[in-house]
Amino acid sequence: MINKSLLLLSASLLVTLVIPINAKDLGVQGAIFEIKEKSLLEVIYERLSNLETTKKLTNHQKEIQTKVKTSIENPLPVTGITTATSYSSRTYDPSIIIDEDIQDHEGNFIARKGTHVNPLDYQSFGKPLLLIQGDDETQVSWALKQDAKIVLVSGKPLALARNHNKMFYFDQGAILSSKFNITAVPAMISQKDKSLLIEEFPIEGKR
Repeated sequence: MINKSLLLLSASLLVTLVIPINAKDLGVQGAIFEIKEKSLLEVIYERLSNLETTKKLTNHQKEIQTKVKTSIENPLPVTGITTATSYSSRTYDPSIIIDEDIQDHEGNFIARKGTHVNPLDYQSFGKPLLLIQGDDETQVSWALKQDAKIVLVSGKPLALARNHNKMFYFDQGAILSSKFNITAVPAMISQKDKSLLIEEFPIEGKR
């Protein structure tokens, strides 16, 4: 950074070269303002303040990262879920009713308002979903023997994934349990014909 005093000296020399030596003294024209440089202490204080601000920002970013990591490692459990004590099953119709006409870009009708559409007519549900309490070792051990995607309603999915070298999902926001009205686990969601079969198993009722 160029010293202000050096700039002022250079400017003064330039003025001396441009203005003739025999120029008249015109006196003081206008107000005179004091040219004040920052003291060394002011510069140090300013730099320390900037450093402190940067440090606070860095710490704030670390706090956010820690909170995000904690929420991922320890997601909030789904409330209102109990352990199944008896076997039960029911079916769920995934059909939806179109609430308005749907047309393609050429104006051809894809679906008319009021039409019942079942997604299972076009695509299979895929591998069953198995909802369990991840903090129950008995349920975890049982679930690992099933051919299904394991979805936790409580527990630590990432820790379980590391321990068992298998993907564990989590019912974030209770989306699955709410949609399929699941109140007890283990609960299996699988496809049966054009419907979904929802089964709740007591832990002794191994498939």
